Amino acid sequence: MSILNKTIRIILSLVLSACGGSTDGGSNTSNNANPDGDNSNGNQTPELTLALESSAISINESANNTINITTNYTGSSSLSYSVNINDGSPVNLSVSNQILSIEASAVDEDIEVAAEIVVTDGELSASQSLTISVINIPNLMFDLDVTEVSLEENSSTSVKLHPVEVVADVTYSVSFDPFQDAIATVIENNELIISANELDNDYVGTLSIVANHQNKDLSYSQKLPVELINSSMKPVKAWASIDQVFEFDDFNNIPAFYAKVAYLHKAVSYSEYKSYIAEFDDLLAHAKSQKQTIDSQSFIDAISKYDQNELTEAEVKATFNSFKSSVIAEYDPLIQKLNELSELFEGQLPLLSIGQFNYLPEFDSFSGIVGDEKLGAFIEGEWRFSDENKVLEKLLPVLGVSDCPVSEVE
Repeated sequence: MSILNKTIRIILSLVLSACGGSTDGGSNTSNNANPDGDNSNGNQTPELTLALESSAISINESANNTINITTNYTGSSSLSYSVNINDGSPVNLSVSNQILSIEASAVDEDIEVAAEIVVTDGELSASQSLTISVINIPNLMFDLDVTEVSLEENSSTSVKLHPVEVVADVTYSVSFDPFQDAIATVIENNELIISANELDNDYVGTLSIVANHQNKDLSYSQKLPVELINSSMKPVKAWASIDQVFEFDDFNNIPAFYAKVAYLHKAVSYSEYKSYIAEFDDLLAHAKSQKQTIDSQSFIDAISKYDQNELTEAEVKATFNSFKSSVIAEYDPLIQKLNELSELFEGQLPLLSIGQFNYLPEFDSFSGIVGDEKLGAFIEGEWRFSDENKVLEKLLPVLGVSDCPVSEVE
């Protein structure tokens, strides 16, 4: 071997030794470091890095979440993790098996918390900051002070809402299924006002009250059963009690009284008195018997269809008016028969009106005398005859009179 060849080999050996065989472009982590971090050459500095799955996270109050931690370490020492966070922060952080656990406490408003996750081998350390947004979840739940509502048309009622938590920026919406147009609603100061409109039928539906928080995209709802009553149909429905309609108990006492007064004042003879009583009894019996022949079934069927929302109030009243006219046609001749005697004693016996037979909700009864404004008036819910007609107070069962012997009236 020539001296020249030996010289070239020595130079190449020195060059390779000086470069160390490295091709990593200057990285702090040596490719010769074994997986256990044992640097056999003794001249390599270990590398330690830490990366979080995300540098920012949102978490609801009173909720839990986790973030994965990626740690690169070329050394052989044990690693330990720590968390830097301000005292009193509404989050609790812990690290285990390269997983960061986050536990949020309850908060009154949205809060942003800054934290730092640190890893160290005792000499080297690496860290990454983390921003945690703790989201306040408002409790929109509320209670109602009633479990159901019954409301007559053209009237209003109020329902108190009792929020579990006072929350700002809450709006309420109300719907009534399936009869939205039957009512109007408004909520002010946690009070729901329900107003029933003019109705053409009775309705039973469900009122839905929804609390909304648009900023949080949250809502909570309560349902309230509501019965709407078409009160103008109450007196109409009363006429469906056919037996009660045809009692005609206005005439339990008045005929005998009128006839006895006429006889005592010698306006009629005793035989005429007896004949009058017999004629009136026959007329009354005939009037009562007409409940078997008058077409009441059409009216009763109409009420049934109304209750099933198959007919409106106007449609029922068309049938009702026909039925009522038929009843009055049987009642009025009895009034006219009494007036035959009234006309004999002008000012002594009350002259009664025809066409007045009607239902009296105050007494849940029927009369053509009580309720006649020519004879008296309702005062504070009580019927009072005018002074010249007070004699009638002792003659009418609708006013609580059960028996009125003529001798007591004289």
